Amino acid sequence: MDKKPHSKHKHLTGEHKFGDIGQIIIFIVFAGVWITDVFIFHYFDFLVEYVPIYVRAPIALAILFYSVYLILASHKLIFNENDNEPTVVRQGVYLQVRHPMYLSSLTLYLGLTLYTLSICSAIIFIAGFIFYHQIASYEEKLLIERFGDEYRKYQSEVPMWVPWTK
Repeated sequence: MDKKPHSKHKHLTGEHKFGDIGQIIIFIVFAGVWITDVFIFHYFDFLVEYVPIYVRAPIALAILFYSVYLILASHKLIFNENDNEPTVVRQGVYLQVRHPMYLSSLTLYLGLTLYTLSICSAIIFIAGFIFYHQIASYEEKLLIERFGDEYRKYQSEVPMWVPWTK
């Protein structure tokens, strides 16, 4: 597993060896399943008959807007960062959850799944969550190695996935 900091961003700690390729695969599989189920075959989207669009749409749109907010806010904090002294980020969206970039992907999948109620998409979402949880847990071990008690304190104060639950 890769423990080296990113070459351009020395303030970053590292990531799981399969993190990037796994995220790409999850995206391609989810998009393929979602598109084919919702727009072509319609085998597993029968639940839309029972939940009206005026119920699904506002919930899905709120989740999708939150997804966009998370990705923009987290990237601004991390990648617009000057090469300052490495530290545990404790501001912005990193006060809501410890993994806002990963959560933004998951909320994108969740929003699309809730809008269309595709059972196949829900299964891919669950598999994606398991994958993201595994890579986030691995990366947290790297952060503990690097920052020790400072990161452990952050873990005790900020939830991993669900905002405002601590």
